[in-house]
Amino acid sequence: MKALLLPMVLFLAAPVTALAEPCVGSNFDRDLPGAVNVQRRTSDVPTARYPGIWQEGRVAGYAYQIASDYSALLTDRHDSPSWQITVICEAGAESCEISTEGQPDASAGAIAEALGRCLLGQPVSSADFSQPAHLANDGLPMDVGITDPERSIDSVAAIATAAGVQRSAEQQATDGTRTPTSGNDPEADRPAAIPDPLLEQPTETAAERASNIQNGPSLVPDQPCGLQLIEPGTSTVQTLQRLLTAAGFQPGTDDGVMGRRTRQALTAALGEEAATLSIEEAIRALNKQMCQE
Repeated sequence: MKALLLPMVLFLAAPVTALAEPCVGSNFDRDLPGAVNVQRRTSDVPTARYPGIWQEGRVAGYAYQIASDYSALLTDRHDSPSWQITVICEAGAESCEISTEGQPDASAGAIAEALGRCLLGQPVSSADFSQPAHLANDGLPMDVGITDPERSIDSVAAIATAAGVQRSAEQQATDGTRTPTSGNDPEADRPAAIPDPLLEQPTETAAERASNIQNGPSLVPDQPCGLQLIEPGTSTVQTLQRLLTAAGFQPGTDDGVMGRRTRQALTAALGEEAATLSIEEAIRALNKQMCQE
């Protein structure tokens, strides 16, 4: 009898390899590094869409969901996303399968890979869930005045860049060719985009005044307006929400989620046609409207 019990005792004493714990904890109650608006959710009856326990929030300007069935999702927004990256992992594996629907941002793939490493219990930090430096201000439309796509620039500088180019063109068209100066004149090399208070400004004719009225307001407003009034968000939706708030509408929290309140505020600001606009188009339309008032 003792001889029969010995193998059983040895079997029970054999070590069991423990699976690495996800970076959000075994109960998913630890925030994903660098995430905001984090919520832990549960479902009494797990399904493919609601797998028992999961965590969701926003990280690096994207919406994420990371679940106890070793899966994760990364999208541009929780409601009606325009693209989605799905991460499927196996417990104890060294890597995960990643599939893509739509056209994600250039930096989204690295964030999705970091979600997979988190699920597998591999080391991750907030640095793994952050945008590259040159994409940190991608909450602005690409054509608001940024001439170098690799350059990080805020909304005020972006509009100022466009305004400087326009003002330079107007100055050259009005003044014609500037007479060269001789000697060591420190003012000789000043850019035409910067008005020179020492130079006599040309008198505007009646025809020019009528033309300016027909062409609408200048690119350079008398006072700060539109995008000049806000700090750009980490996503275009967050930038739009902040712009709506500055315009006096109520989009709710600037969480970067295109929810019901944000859509209602956008419709109130731009009318029914707002439903047909992309986020970038809505930002441009609202910025133009605010600067023409």
